[in-house]
Amino acid sequence: MNDSIFSETQYLRTNPFLRAAMFVSVLALVVSLANTYKTEQINSSFEQIISIIIVVVIFTFLFNIKLQTEVKTDALYIKLFPLHINWQVFNYKDIKLYNTITYRPIRDYGGWGIRYGRKGKAYNAYGNRGVLFILKKENGKEKKINVRFSKPRTNC
Repeated sequence: MNDSIFSETQYLRTNPFLRAAMFVSVLALVVSLANTYKTEQINSSFEQIISIIIVVVIFTFLFNIKLQTEVKTDALYIKLFPLHINWQVFNYKDIKLYNTITYRPIRDYGGWGIRYGRKGKAYNAYGNRGVLFILKKENGKEKKINVRFSKPRTNC
């Protein structure tokens, strides 16, 4: 029985940068549509319908991305849905060290989501604080995993 000690779900949609990008994209689409109707360019209406469909599909996908983290008695479980269907499991025996950290998502990892940066691999939805897990060496390389918790604890 793997009892959950801690569980958290974060949504990418709460990221202020993503919200700003979505707003600018919708604004550009609305301006484009208004321009088309103003100049009465009927030929481009098909292209605009395709553009609207693409934007709606991308926004729906981004709006539904969620980072699920569970700390159970046997391991750490991470899933970034819908990119991960199955849980990514990190057994405690494979964790060499862990510590709460403050990081710079763009500089250290290149942004949010599942990111591979100069400081290792990160699973984050927003913010700049998390828990860094250093895993035991695999093929001679140390693996670092940064998991963003909304309220990192010092008593992990």
